[in-house]
Amino acid sequence: MRLLSRLRRAPRPSGPKISVVVPVFNTGEALDELVRSLEGQSMPAADFEVVFVDDGSTDGTAERLDALAGTHGNFVVHHIPNSGWPGTPRNVGLGAARGEYVAFVDHDDYLGPRGLELVHAFAVEHRSDVVIAREVGVGRSIGRFVFRRTIPDARLDEDPVVQLLTPHKIYRRAMLESHRIRFPPGKVRLEDHQFNVQAFFAAERISIYADYAYYHWTRRAGVVSASSERFDPHAYFATAVNAVLDVVDRHTEPGERRDRIKAYWLGKKVLMHLSGRAMLGYSSARREQVFREVHAVAVARFTPETVDHLEFSMRVRAHLVREQRLDLLLALAEAEAGLTATVLAEQVWYEEGAAAVRFSMELRYGDGSPVLFRRAGDSVVWVPPLDLGALPRSAIDVTADLLAARLHLLVRRRDAPEDHSVCAAGAPRLVPVDGVGDRLVFSGVARLDGEELRALPGATGPVVVDVSAELDALGRRVTRRVAVPAQGVPARPATGPELYTTQLGNLSIRVRATGADLRPARCSVEAHSVAGGDPGPGAVRP
Repeated sequence: MRLLSRLRRAPRPSGPKISVVVPVFNTGEALDELVRSLEGQSMPAADFEVVFVDDGSTDGTAERLDALAGTHGNFVVHHIPNSGWPGTPRNVGLGAARGEYVAFVDHDDYLGPRGLELVHAFAVEHRSDVVIAREVGVGRSIGRFVFRRTIPDARLDEDPVVQLLTPHKIYRRAMLESHRIRFPPGKVRLEDHQFNVQAFFAAERISIYADYAYYHWTRRAGVVSASSERFDPHAYFATAVNAVLDVVDRHTEPGERRDRIKAYWLGKKVLMHLSGRAMLGYSSARREQVFREVHAVAVARFTPETVDHLEFSMRVRAHLVREQRLDLLLALAEAEAGLTATVLAEQVWYEEGAAAVRFSMELRYGDGSPVLFRRAGDSVVWVPPLDLGALPRSAIDVTADLLAARLHLLVRRRDAPEDHSVCAAGAPRLVPVDGVGDRLVFSGVARLDGEELRALPGATGPVVVDVSAELDALGRRVTRRVAVPAQGVPARPATGPELYTTQLGNLSIRVRATGADLRPARCSVEAHSVAGGDPGPGAVRP
């Protein structure tokens, strides 16, 4: 039935291939970079339109937009009274759009030169209704893990679809229109979540395109986004979060699929407010206010089965919330302040046109002590750093979490803004610590192919590629530069990349770049499996 509905779709419209909708308010000079990126698109100007919607700017931006529209045949400007939030101008732009697909771009961000061409071609090839195209953080950190591989037919409850809910995607306009999908008007927190979740449930095919840096999401000094305003806890949890969950509930039946989908909001948009720097930064009165709202929404909207789909640190917090132990939540946040990961490069060597790195990472608290675990029969459980009372086994059993852990090397050209993931094959292992538990060491080997390093996106010529390690495990994603091991780097063979030690003792690589502009993203579960048999004593295996 799904295939038949695709075949019966209306012919492609005769208008633009893509409408780029840009809500604008007092952007100032930051608008220049966006305009340059639109002018520099490889897609012919006749194939896309840019719909600017000025939200009552008062700094000359409105006049600047009118001037641009006068010199660019594919630029259109609409002026509206100030709404104070991007949802209304996006809706106005969507209503004016004529393209087969619609792309939403924020006024201080920019697109890669081939962004529209490549993402549109990918969408057409795969008959996608929504394309989650690769985003790169500029001056900010984003969910890089979403883009470890391209997935033409992504599953809402299995693939990283809801983990990045910015509106910086492209959407089939006919789908949005037929389902009457719009952003909620007015000042509404998580308005992009409401929009995206409606689009995801309406879509016949959602795709993740990770091969090209389509969108550059920036954080600029002096530019304040609407969402950076201080939030009202009651409005956020009781209204905004509930509105998103209402959409999920309308489109799913009670059961595992609903629980898996809703776990994202429980972990990242509810419980996260009672952990880490957020928790420690509140005044006492505000901490109690946030706790009351978190407790109310957690009890009312999430089942115990939803909690089972959380990462272990959030399972612990979910239990403490239900037990109404704000004191222990605060104590845990204090104990975990500064929690990070260390990286040790054990060996680097050359092999057949590539460089290989054997390395390990482990989680440590801010004082340098290891995060501890212990074996319990065939399982591995967390050893809390303080007395948290009687925690349920389901909260502290990390066996399944460990089997989902991933190690990567990240390679980045110094003249480019983006990291590229290289899968490391390996497994976690337990190392006994006398009388107190076990350290958990994540070990792996990654191969840095010389041809792939030369083909990292960017200009042609000699470049330096820096090497970092990333641990994605137990609800933590930590990146650290890789230091050269004590024995140094081996002599370079006649061919292949050149390993060298920086002045700070870190590992970098010199290559001659070929001038590629995209890199196939293909990290997979198989690529992380242990190569060459047993990973060593203490290994945690399925």
